[in-house]
Amino acid sequence: SQHLLKLAALHASDPSLRVVLCVLAPNGASAMRLRISYGESLGVETWVLASTEEAARRIEQAIHDQPEPPDFAE
Repeated sequence: SQHLLKLAALHASDPSLRVVLCVLAPNGASAMRLRISYGESLGVETWVLASTEEAARRIEQAIHDQPEPPDFAE
């Protein structure tokens, strides 16, 4: 998909970025497996989520788990 390619280009421009594609699939994720492996090979992490509430929780947790960026100001 175009969105996946745009995210892959973003990751390629700065490999230090954590690029995540959130996909809502409330009725199961079996159809998404090929896209997940394809995206990961391009540096895009894919989350298949059951609801927007689950997406909000996962995003909040990822932000919380993210290490603080280095402080380059002196």
